[in-house]
Amino acid sequence: PTISKTIENVSKTPRKKARVMRSSNPGNDTTKLSSLYEIFPSVAFHERECFEMLGVYFEGNPDNRRLLLPEDWADIPPLRKDFDIKGR
Repeated sequence: PTISKTIENVSKTPRKKARVMRSSNPGNDTTKLSSLYEIFPSVAFHERECFEMLGVYFEGNPDNRRLLLPEDWADIPPLRKDFDIKGR
């Protein structure tokens, strides 16, 4: 079975607050996490990249378009360990 683990280190310096979020999703190909867009609007780009390359979907991100891969990409995300490089 596929086990997906995600760790996010988040800090907000003016209030000196920090938060570490950990997620484990055994046996499923899609990991879904809450977006941090409401707290940090600049995270939208990074969440898009993480979605595209690793397959982590961020619920609440207003822009989940692809960055580098074509929109009709149907294979699994290319940075996952179970991605098979074709042609080798």
